[in-house]
Amino acid sequence: MMHVFPDSFRPAPAEVDAAAQPLPPITPAAYLRLRRVHAGLTVAQLAGRITSDPAQHSMATAMLHLLETPGVVARHRDTTRALARVLPFDAAVYWQLATDPVEAHPRICRGCGYTVWDAYSVEDMLLGWATDTSCTRCTPGTDADQ
Repeated sequence: MMHVFPDSFRPAPAEVDAAAQPLPPITPAAYLRLRRVHAGLTVAQLAGRITSDPAQHSMATAMLHLLETPGVVARHRDTTRALARVLPFDAAVYWQLATDPVEAHPRICRGCGYTVWDAYSVEDMLLGWATDTSCTRCTPGTDADQ
């Protein structure tokens, strides 16, 4: 005779649904990188927009590499304001990501860095949200503002 105890039967662990797992929050470094890449610029090209002085180009390049490093945040708001002058980049969004709790972060497209604060129409294209994490530019063929 076999004795069976109810707790000895354990269902196989459910497979983790990757789509159901929350994505990590976008960091200031990731937001800067998204905006730079979407603008079609390399770090060196963006550094060239920041300074025209060849002697300071390598320092600007090093600073940009550092600012795109996970966990690094700019020390001065002047730095992000300077970036916003030469790149489609919102310094206020950057600082929200750096200082506010995750619940207060703006919605950001993980493909291009578009936020709810950006112009609604870009490059003659009406932008909206295709999914919770993607704008209609990055997920074409979907209705705006799902």
